[in-house]
Parts: sequence; C-alpha cells; structure tokens
Amino acid sequence: MYEDRQVALVAFLEAPSASFVDSTSLVEAVTDGWWYSALLPDQRLATSFMTDADLHPRRWVTTPAGWQTLLQQTIYTNQRVREHGYKLASKPLFVAADSGRLDRLCGDQWVAVGDAALRYDPLSAHGLTLALAGGRDAALAITAQLAGDQAALAQYAARLTAAYDQYATMRQAYYRAETRWPTTPYWQRRRGLA
Repeated sequence: MYEDRQVALVAFLEAPSASFVDSTSLVEAVTDGWWYSALLPDQRLATSFMTDADLHPRRWVTTPAGWQTLLQQTIYTNQRVREHGYKLASKPLFVAADSGRLDRLCGDQWVAVGDAALRYDPLSAHGLTLALAGGRDAALAITAQLAGDQAALAQYAARLTAAYDQYATMRQAYYRAETRWPTTPYWQRRRGLA
C-alpha cells in the first residue's frame, strides 16, 4: 500500500578543497518540495530534493542546468553550495522516496523486513534505524516462531503496523506545519495524506 509516491532528485557534489567544516544536516522547504543536504565522510556533499515526479520535467531537472535552476529556489542550501565552491560530481538522478507499507507483513514461511515491510518519508530520518530495528525484530520473531511461539510473527506484524500508523500521524503533522505554500500541489498533497 502506497500512501505517498514522492521522489528524490539526488546529486553528489565535490568542493575544490576539503575545507568544509559544517557537518550538520540541512533541511529546507521550497514551493514544490524540500531539500536535504549533508556532508559525506569523503568531504563530498550529498543533496536530495524531495518532490513529486509530475511537477518537474524529468529530462530537464536531471541536467546540470535544470538541477542548478532548482537549487536557485533555495536560500540556505544554495548558500552552502556557493560558499564552499561545490560543483556537481555526478548527474542528478531520480530515486523513489515513497511512503507505504505492505498490507500483509508476514505469511506462511515468510516475513517482510526493512523497506520491504515499511517505507518512511525521508523527512522522518528513520530509514536506517527502521531497517536495523526491523531486522533485529524479525530475527527475534522468527527465532520465537521456530521455538514454538505460533503468535510471534503475527505480533511482529502488529508492532510494525502500529509503528507505521504512529509514523503516518506524525508525518502528516510535520507537513501540515509548513503553511507558506497552501495552494501548491506538493504541499496540498502532503497535507491531504490520511
């Protein structure tokens, strides 16, 4: 079940020198989505523009000129890139950044784990944590089932469903908190999520 089919326009940037010391993650909302940027261990800068695929011509925004035009719509992300002389190191590309969960999280001799079970919006910043905890919890449930606890997988699935429902409520609250662009399609869609 998909609740949001958001995409991320991902690009990696390099600076002429390794003088960048700001290791904070930056999230910045814009008219048609939001940007995320963070310094990588090799001093490259990772950027992602979360948006809807139908809002931007794919061929154009994956070009350096198209990506640069989108970047110009930001304040703080653009400032970060300019101040440190970052330049594109790879062609920008779209990747899925959707939210959703399986209707059934386990069955006869199978159990869904990680992104196969649940996919959280990147704004939640829970992707890695969710994958690691989900792997651990699935392993514990499988071990318990093999030891004779026939309810273990169903309980695992119930915990995931409850966690996703709590996340969905929180996600909607975050998106509804952004009120600068009430009539743009991206923000209208996010505020309308159930």
